[in-house]
Amino acid sequence: MCKCSTDTALRDIKDLEEKGILVKEVGGGRSTQYVLKKNRNPSN
Repeated sequence: MCKCSTDTALRDIKDLEEKGILVKEVGGGRSTQYVLKKNRNPSN
């Protein structure tokens, strides 16, 4: 999707996951999927 190293992509994904923006779907390995969290801030 973008031209960056695997390490950079994993760091970015982990950061978004820690901030509550992405949620890791059940499963894992090479088929790991993430989805955007729907209501990060319900007051908006």
